[in-house]
Amino acid sequence: MAALSVLWSIVFLLGLGVFLPVEQELIRHVAARTTVGEGIAPVVRRACGLSGLILAVILVPLAAAARPLADRLFGGDTAMVTVLGCACVALAVTAVSRGTLAGLGTFGGYGAQLAIDGGLRAAMACALGLAGSHSAVAFGLILAAAPLLAVLFTLGPLIPRVRPGPPISWAAMSHRLWLLIGTMLLAQVLMNAAVISVRLLSPGSPAVVGALLAAAVMARVPLFVFTSLQTSLLPGLAGAIAAGDRARFRRLLARSRRAAGRYPRAVADPGAVRCACRARPRRVRLAGHRDAVLHARDGARPGGDGTRPAP
Repeated sequence: MAALSVLWSIVFLLGLGVFLPVEQELIRHVAARTTVGEGIAPVVRRACGLSGLILAVILVPLAAAARPLADRLFGGDTAMVTVLGCACVALAVTAVSRGTLAGLGTFGGYGAQLAIDGGLRAAMACALGLAGSHSAVAFGLILAAAPLLAVLFTLGPLIPRVRPGPPISWAAMSHRLWLLIGTMLLAQVLMNAAVISVRLLSPGSPAVVGALLAAAVMARVPLFVFTSLQTSLLPGLAGAIAAGDRARFRRLLARSRRAAGRYPRAVADPGAVRCACRARPRRVRLAGHRDAVLHARDGARPGGDGTRPAP
C-alpha cells in the first residue's frame, strides 16, 4: 500500500496547499457580502472559475506525465494517476461548497458535510476491508467519492441562499489568492515531502513509506484541530471589516487567542505511534511528541493555517 500512502500525501498537499486558499478567499468575500446584505452568486461563480482554472493547471500536466509519475510514485500503475486526478476534482468541488457554507455562517451544513465525508470514508474503507480487497485503486477512489457524495448531500439547503448580487472582478477575487496559495503550498510541500521522497529514493521499502505516513498523520492532529478554529473565525473577521466594526474585529481576535490558548498542545501517544509505525521507543518520542508540539505551535499561528472560534 505504499502507492496509497503517496497518493494520500499528494492529495493532502494539494488540498491544504492549493484548494484551501480558494475556500478561504471565498469565505472572506461571501461573509463580507452577507454582512452588507448583498447577493453572493457572482462571488460563487468567480470561485468556481478559479477552482476550475487551478484544477486544469493540475490535471493537464498530470495527464501529460502520467506514465513517468506512475513509474516513480505508484509502482507503474497508471490507474493511480487517474485516481489522483479524480481526487483533485473532489478537492476543487469541496473548496467551493465549504467556502460558501462557512461564509454564510451555515456551520451546521459545513459540519454535516465534514461528518458525512469522514463517515463515508470510514464506511467505504471498512467495506473494502471486509470484502478482502487489497486494491490501492479501490481504496484511493474513496478520496474522491466520499467528498463528492458529501457535497451532494448538503447541496439542497445551500442553493436557495446563492442569490444574485453586484458583479465582482477577477482581480478583486484573485489578487490575494496567488500569494496565499504560494505560501501555503510551500508549507505543505515541506510537511509532505518526506513520504514522497522516501518513495522516490527507496522504492523497495513500502513498509517504511506506510510507517512514515502513519507517524506524519499522528503528528498533524494538532493541525487538524486548529484548522477548524480558522474556518469558524474567518467569516466573523471578514464581516466585521466589511461593516467597519473594528471593536468586533478586536473582540474576535481576542476570543481566538483565548480559545487557542485553552487547547492543549495535543501530542501523539507513544504507544499508538509504536503500534502504527513499529518504531523504537526513542524514535517514537521524537515523532510522537516533539514534532506534534511543533505542529501545534505552527498551526496556532494566524496566516499559517489561521485560527478562530465561532462568534
